[in-house]
Amino acid sequence: MKIHLFLCALLSSWFVCQNAFAEVDKPLNQEQLDRSLRLDFWYGGWEADYTKKAYELMASYRGVDNLHLLGGFGKANNVYYDRSKVYAGAYYFYEEYSYIKTLVSLKKYDYPINPATLTINPDSSSYHREPKLELELSRSLTDRLRGNFSYEISHPNFFHDQDTSITNHKLGAELIFVTANPELHAKLYASMLHDPDPNTTEIKGRDNLLTPLGVAAATSVNYQNSTLFGGAADYVKEKWELEIKFLENRDLDNSYDYSLLNKFIFRLDDKSHVRLDYLHDKFSSQSNYAGRTANVYMISYYRELSQELKFGFGLKHIGLPNQSNDTAFIFLQAKTGVEFQ
Repeated sequence: MKIHLFLCALLSSWFVCQNAFAEVDKPLNQEQLDRSLRLDFWYGGWEADYTKKAYELMASYRGVDNLHLLGGFGKANNVYYDRSKVYAGAYYFYEEYSYIKTLVSLKKYDYPINPATLTINPDSSSYHREPKLELELSRSLTDRLRGNFSYEISHPNFFHDQDTSITNHKLGAELIFVTANPELHAKLYASMLHDPDPNTTEIKGRDNLLTPLGVAAATSVNYQNSTLFGGAADYVKEKWELEIKFLENRDLDNSYDYSLLNKFIFRLDDKSHVRLDYLHDKFSSQSNYAGRTANVYMISYYRELSQELKFGFGLKHIGLPNQSNDTAFIFLQAKTGVEFQ
């Protein structure tokens, strides 16, 4: 009920803005709308991942030259955990297609109750709260080559020992190359994460079956460096677009050997398109599902109703070892016309 009331309030505010537009002698053009306050709202499972249900509201503003401001909050119900988050950030465009991005966020995790024991039983090294700072530089290196380089630092505490906090670091790089055929783009990905090794880290008051038997009297953290490598090919035509992506260790937690992420977009006309997403995961030998696979299928539809309003909806099937889930989502985007001086 709260979500429905919130959605009604969002739509009501948009119609109020529409009435205000009608009183202005000169209608807003597309450039003015793009620079005004924009609201994006999602409800459901809108990403090709294991999220069953979520909601998120994001506000963004481009009315300041070279600056794109954004902020939002949301909550997600994943197969393995519940997560809430708040965030705020900015893009500074120092050249037409090059930018510096800064984003600060706070995430809070909770975990489902084990029906067999009626207890919450996440991994020993699971986090409770995770404040994070993200920095990204995007730049055209040559006429055909673009590079995105990122750094993240986070300071989470443990779910089972909330008095202990740690510091993690992540480096990432993405190279996008436009081939001799301008419709074909090749992409390379590489990341490294410095965080606790779950095989050797012990948490106060918890048993870790991979370390010496017994309940740990104190938390002992041993770090590891996990890496991700991958690539993608993106083929863009006037009516359709196809991307095939391969990632090794996509979550940087050594739970997956590899993942395939495929995306197909078909443009019905200038204002609407259909999108198909497919995710295939192969679990690693370190996972509880060693050697097994998971598949996520999603179909969605997006349409621009007017210069001010865009909407979308979709369906998703999550197929995991020993369980499956079906979910849906809706999306609304409203350009309000509101500008701040």
